Amino acid sequence: SANEILITTLEGLFLADLRTQTVTRFLAFPNCSRNPIVDSNGSVYIVRNAGIARIDSGKIEFVAGGLVGNVSLSMGKDGSIWAFSNGRPSPPNNDSSPRAVQVGKTLGTQFEIEFDYPSAVAGAASIIDAGEFLICGTDISKCSNLGTNLLVSARDNPLTNPGGILRLSSDRFLIACNDVELWEIDINNGA
Repeated sequence: SANEILITTLEGLFLADLRTQTVTRFLAFPNCSRNPIVDSNGSVYIVRNAGIARIDSGKIEFVAGGLVGNVSLSMGKDGSIWAFSNGRPSPPNNDSSPRAVQVGKTLGTQFEIEFDYPSAVAGAASIIDAGEFLICGTDISKCSNLGTNLLVSARDNPLTNPGGILRLSSDRFLIACNDVELWEIDINNGA
């Protein structure tokens, strides 16, 4: 409901009811990270290690995998679920580029897009529309497989350690960072 939020912890997911001011265990599944997503059918998607799982009617099933680094979930305007992996810079020939994965119905049916973006600085991302993503790190940029459009440069950006992004509207996003700060960005004007 509008008064409930899911909170991710190392012990699993908890459901916080803002109206009753209560917290209950939702899923006792350890080592979850980042933000869960609830789709229009009520299925919950979570990040655990290198994979994405869907919880539906009390059953848990992994639906995407092979992700490296920080992984954040987002929902497209059409209701599709996307995972962004910032990759990992490694010694020559072992690096993993940042990429977005459209989560499929079952494991192995995911669709991937790679980005030419430095993996060490991409903290979190959200789909904007049709293959375009808002990527937050030291810079805040719009990225697609066609290139990168810088919105806010690191020198003008006090945002550090972005950990999650939530779409507020078609052009406004809420970014959680430093464990205690929330920032709002308007992708039309970079404010």
